[in-house]
Amino acid sequence: MKRIALVEPNHSHEEVLFPLIELLRGVCEVHVVAPQSLLDVDLLRDTRHMYQAVPYVPALPKSRIGRRLGVGRRYAAIRKAIDRIGPDLVLFNSVPSRVDELCVAWFFRSHSKIRVIHNFQNCLSPLGRLLYSAFDGNLVISEQVHRYVAAHHPHFGKLGYVLPIFFGGFRDAAAVRPSVRKPADGGLKLGVFGSIEQERRNYRGLLDALSHWSGRADGANFHVHLVGKAPAWLQAEIQRNDLQKIVTLYERFVPFREMFDLFDGMDLVLFLIDGSVANAGHYNRYKISGTSTLMKAFPKAGASSTDFILDDALKPRCYFYEGQNVQGLLEQIARGEITGETIRAKLEATASVPEYSFQRQQAMLMEMIEKAMGSP
Repeated sequence: MKRIALVEPNHSHEEVLFPLIELLRGVCEVHVVAPQSLLDVDLLRDTRHMYQAVPYVPALPKSRIGRRLGVGRRYAAIRKAIDRIGPDLVLFNSVPSRVDELCVAWFFRSHSKIRVIHNFQNCLSPLGRLLYSAFDGNLVISEQVHRYVAAHHPHFGKLGYVLPIFFGGFRDAAAVRPSVRKPADGGLKLGVFGSIEQERRNYRGLLDALSHWSGRADGANFHVHLVGKAPAWLQAEIQRNDLQKIVTLYERFVPFREMFDLFDGMDLVLFLIDGSVANAGHYNRYKISGTSTLMKAFPKAGASSTDFILDDALKPRCYFYEGQNVQGLLEQIARGEITGETIRAKLEATASVPEYSFQRQQAMLMEMIEKAMGSP
């Protein structure tokens, strides 16, 4: 059985790390090298039996310059942990910066290694291409991104993909519960998931649309859940427009178990990415939206702006509105054109996607590992 070391150098991307653990366990001996704080997150803490934890404390100075200079010490510590494990291959869950890439290329130059690329734009510069070649394999986390890169940048070899969509019992639970629940008194449940930052999604556009229901929220046949730690400005906007009856906010980070249950309870999931979002044109070309990943794990219907390059496989179960006109979507719901019944029909007409099966993704990941280990 191959010994694989999964490395996450920072407190980040546990939503990708855990699926990698799940895909590898049973066919590999899995060791996870990560900060203790990350290993304490519910998703990893409650599944500690699935892997061997190798915690380390990334103690870096607080100043920005100090942190940059201290990155080398971090990777020296990780290298010591890797030496104790003696893995057949090291899989880096993230390599977030040029400094990190240089450190990995130097400290792990004698190791077979693969890295997960979260934003392929970082590979397009001359230095990015050079550092790309330092790895024996590179993975993106979307079949859509892989297809785009392969078509437009065919000179990047050793590129594969894995879909981080497997959350243990959560997927099974979603399969046995009804995909569309009977609407409660608040009507259809609309969910927006992720960090509440205007740079990532057009939250202000949604608030502008919702403001048309100010003072008449009792008549709305929908309820919006903004699942992420709500910043002060958002809470103030909801109060100012008297939208508390149709919007639910969360004033803390929502743990993964709770988030998955909330996602599974939604009738419609909003991407909320349109032309006003800075990186809108890069989604599903070089990077992904976490909403896409969740929709691949749970059989949910979605709603998207026509500005967003949606995954091909998700289009049949999504509704669309033009540009930034999310109000048009809400009006359709208000007029009864989008209901629990129409959503159910859309989902029933959508065939399952074999690409999203656990067996398929596990086979692809293992094939990538075999190729990387056989690299000269």
